[in-house]
Amino acid sequence: MNKLLNRIATNFCLKLMGGEVMPFGNFKRKWDMLSKEYPAIIDVNRIREGYALLNSFYLWAEERELRIADVGHSYIIRFVHNNEVYEYHGTLGIIAASKSNQPENLKFDFAIRLPDQTNIDLNLKTTFDHVGFQILYNQPLESTHIHHVRRNKDYFTIRDYNACLKKVKTVIVNVIKSIESNLWYPHETPLCNNCKAKEFCS
Repeated sequence: MNKLLNRIATNFCLKLMGGEVMPFGNFKRKWDMLSKEYPAIIDVNRIREGYALLNSFYLWAEERELRIADVGHSYIIRFVHNNEVYEYHGTLGIIAASKSNQPENLKFDFAIRLPDQTNIDLNLKTTFDHVGFQILYNQPLESTHIHHVRRNKDYFTIRDYNACLKKVKTVIVNVIKSIESNLWYPHETPLCNNCKAKEFCS
C-alpha cells in the first residue's frame, strides 16, 4: 500500500514540477483505479484509509508550499580503481526545495510504523543518490527528508559528499568482486522461506 500511495504522490510531484497543481479529485480517481488493479491488496477499508492518507499528504504539500526541482533524473557514477573503470547507473527520486531553499532528496512514507533513524542514516540508496546528485548538478544535497504522512512527522539525514563517494566506490568494487568470485552473502528476512534463489545462500 505504501508503494501504491507513493506512485500517486510521485505523479503529483511530476505535475507540480511542470507548474500544474493536481486537484484532490484526481488523487481519488487514481486511488480508485489502483484499488481495482490490486483488489487483493486494497479492500474497502484500505480504500478509505488511502483517501485519508492522500488528503493528509495533499494538505501538507499545500501548507508547505511544496516546490519540486526534479523527479526521476538518471545519473552515472563512474570511477577508476586499479586501472579498471567501474560504473553505477542510478535514478534520483524527488528533489524538492527545502525550507532554506536548498535542494533536498524528498521521500514520502505512508506506512503505519514510524521510520527508524538509524536505518535512515545507513540507507545505501540515499548514499548513492547524494553522490549522483552532486555529479549531475555540481552541488550537494542539503539533506534527505522523509515525511511520514500518517503521523505528520519529518525525519532528516545529512551526508558528507567525500564520505559518501568513498563508501560508494568501496561497495561497488566489493559487490563486483563477490559476484566474480561467486560469493553470496545472505541477508536473512521473513521472505527467505519463499525465496527462489535460496540455494545461493546455502
